[in-house]
Amino acid sequence: MPRRRSSPDPSAARRPARRESAAALVPPAFGRDSVAREAWLRVILETEPECVKLMAADGSLLDMNPAGLRMVEAESIEQVRGRSVYPLVVEAHRAAVRELTARVFRGESARLEFEIVGLKGGRRWLETHATPLRDAEGRVVALLGITRDVSDRKAAEERLRRSERTFAALFDKAAFAAALWRLADGVILNVNEAWERAFGFGREEAVGRTGLELGLYPPDPDGYRAFLAELEREGRIREREFDLRVKSGERRTFSVNLDVIEVGGERCGLATALDVTERRRTLDALRRSQEQLAALVDSVDGIVWEADAATWRFTFVSPKAERLLGYPVARWTEEPDFWVRHVHPDDRDWAVRFCTSCVAEKRDHEFEYRMIAADGRIVWLHDIVTVVVEGGRPVKLRGLMVDVTERRRAEDALRASEERFRELAETIDDVFWIQDPRAGKLLYVSPGYERVWGRSCRSLYDAPGSWLEAVHPEDRERVARAAAARQAAGLYDEEYRIVRPDGRVRWVRDRAFPVRNAAGEVERIVGVARDITERRQLEEQLRQAQRLEAIGQLAGGVAHDFNNILTSILMEAELAAEADGLPGEVRESLAQIRTAAERAAGLTRQLLLFSRRQVLQPRVLDLNEVVAGVAKLLQRIIGEDIRLQLDLHPGPLWTRADVGTLDQVLMNLAVNARDAMPEGGRLFVETGAEQVGERPRHPEARPGAYVWVRVRDTGVGIPREVLPRIFEPFFTTKEPGKGTGLGLAMVYGVVRQQHGWVEVESEPGRGATFQVFLPAAPALADEAPVGGERRVPGGSETVLLVEDDAAVRQVTRTVLARHGYRVVEAGSGVEALEVWRAHRERVALVVTDLVMPGGVSGHELARRLRAERPGLKVIFMSGYSAAVAEREAGVRDGENFLQKPFPAERLLETVRRCLDA
Repeated sequence: MPRRRSSPDPSAARRPARRESAAALVPPAFGRDSVAREAWLRVILETEPECVKLMAADGSLLDMNPAGLRMVEAESIEQVRGRSVYPLVVEAHRAAVRELTARVFRGESARLEFEIVGLKGGRRWLETHATPLRDAEGRVVALLGITRDVSDRKAAEERLRRSERTFAALFDKAAFAAALWRLADGVILNVNEAWERAFGFGREEAVGRTGLELGLYPPDPDGYRAFLAELEREGRIREREFDLRVKSGERRTFSVNLDVIEVGGERCGLATALDVTERRRTLDALRRSQEQLAALVDSVDGIVWEADAATWRFTFVSPKAERLLGYPVARWTEEPDFWVRHVHPDDRDWAVRFCTSCVAEKRDHEFEYRMIAADGRIVWLHDIVTVVVEGGRPVKLRGLMVDVTERRRAEDALRASEERFRELAETIDDVFWIQDPRAGKLLYVSPGYERVWGRSCRSLYDAPGSWLEAVHPEDRERVARAAAARQAAGLYDEEYRIVRPDGRVRWVRDRAFPVRNAAGEVERIVGVARDITERRQLEEQLRQAQRLEAIGQLAGGVAHDFNNILTSILMEAELAAEADGLPGEVRESLAQIRTAAERAAGLTRQLLLFSRRQVLQPRVLDLNEVVAGVAKLLQRIIGEDIRLQLDLHPGPLWTRADVGTLDQVLMNLAVNARDAMPEGGRLFVETGAEQVGERPRHPEARPGAYVWVRVRDTGVGIPREVLPRIFEPFFTTKEPGKGTGLGLAMVYGVVRQQHGWVEVESEPGRGATFQVFLPAAPALADEAPVGGERRVPGGSETVLLVEDDAAVRQVTRTVLARHGYRVVEAGSGVEALEVWRAHRERVALVVTDLVMPGGVSGHELARRLRAERPGLKVIFMSGYSAAVAEREAGVRDGENFLQKPFPAERLLETVRRCLDA
């Protein structure tokens, strides 16, 4: 944006004409024909887009048009008329406005820029042109001001000033040398501090002169003109290197970037330069060094090589390779497996293994091996290898192969073998050891001994038997006997425990191999011991998991069969209760039988849950009843030396949860507490309710109403460092074989699955408290009492009943028959197919068990029958859960599935609902 000049308005030359016009606009009090003049003045004031105001000598406002009212943020002229304008002017400009007013009333015209604060607090810059307003006798009676809002221009000018200051600061303080010169004549306009330091000329010396005058480059008019033409044509030049002379006379190399810019309407060149003299010298030195290196490599008495670390393919070999082994250099780099194929077969496997392990460990190494030359000669090479690592992984291998054939022929084979063995032993975590059995002296032990045993190698050299002292007391005698009897025979292979000085127990596998001389005598015993603690732990966890799986399968089978028995008991009890004239005590006994069967069904649900054949079956229940119901079982679990104390909430605590898993949670917490009180103590089980606010104290909590059960013991407590890990699967502080680490993990998982959380508090020696929170639920409506007046539906349709359990089949048939249904039955899926063929037209519904012997399951039976009669209605029965049945057979609980055990009432309701659907 063009900058406004601060010179007077050009219209000032016409000021007398303006004064005459103003005189013609005198208010009615100052002239004749006041009506016409007032109307004329009012039209001008209303339509003028800029502020027009009349002001008295004391600064009070006489009149102002609407544009002016908007500037001062007034709603109407009455709000400001007669008020002094000076309070609206910021204090810094107030004196200047007063002076302007005085000048006008002395008969002068004046212009002024100043800042005001409106009646509503808005700040803006104004530019006023003020003229005296005279009466007919020529006296100044008012100030006529024409004012415009120049806030945007003032803001732009301020931004421009800040930008110029910023550019100047950046230019002057930049780390690189910068110079600005005029393209027309090459005269330097400005340089920064870095330029002064780089070239040695002060700013006063450089500004106003050209680079030729300063002697920065040799006088070359043609070259300079060509350079300027290129800059004009391209508009910029990037990273061009120039050899320039600095003030001291030294010629230095600069990397220069040039741009054409416009400054003050003139085309200028902006140059930024970086002194790269040292870099250039370094590159020259590097080039010379590379030439020298090439000469040196060619003269080395060995093969200098480089290879890819991933593929082992040579990327460079020196000319010595062809002279030493007879293979052209091109074959080394072109054949991907050249080295492996030409290593002697007896050395190939171990050399490859050795190199592979070294590269994997990113370790520099050197080793000796044989290669087969082109003419069939065997050449011993000493290979010194450097592993080049970039980004944390090996990328290149660099080495020097030296011919050591003559030396190797002169060396003792055993000593060379021992040396290679030592190189290997020093680099791995296993413990390598060598012993002289005749002298009972330890010849060598690798540093792995310190990592595994936790004791220094020096202590073992000083006392060769001290390794046995670290063996666990329960294993020590066995290991000592095996070492004495089997090491020399090559049969020693033992796994045992050691106790480190820090008290940790580690498992070790120790093996020994005899080394014999030419006479067959054992000269050395070489051994290797490996830390197998992690492997043993994994094996133990696997065994625990396998035991749990076997127990789970057994539990699932037992629960399935038990559900058949309970089905028979439940329905037989119901049938017996329907008999007329039963004494009251008999009816009460039958009710007790049914109650006991239902409780037994709850136990089978726990067995199915443990065997993963049962999923959660949440229902609304009273937490107090759950705790009270499992209390006797808890007392049997914790033993007589631990006192169980219940403190239940006085009212019901309704929640929606699976009662079987809640029982399991309480039992697991009780077992955990029992193990923490080996010498007896007290176990407190409390219940309560709590409203969780918007900022819960536990990270897994959510605002809302909750019920809780708290299990608190007086045991040994949980160490602080162990507390964060107690819910991890397989984590346990118990000795091996005394815990799986799954108990608290199951508690955590079950509670989370039911939208709750667990809080734990414990300190060593002060017991532990586990508090389980579950979402509160509305109270459960009372269920209809057993044996009430509710009418059980019946019918007259024919039902095909298929059940392999005779007792369940008999009682189911009886229930259906008593309620009007005609029943045909079969004891297996195969038998059901025969019955179907005889009664196909009459069968309206099939009620079948899912799991049956004979190769035809309930699901397969239904598939075959529906193939003959699409749409045939089928009800499945099973001792497994609805979720398992749905997954295996596509059934839906509440529609065509009955989970055993079930009462007769539910059987009849499901049959009627299925038939009527």
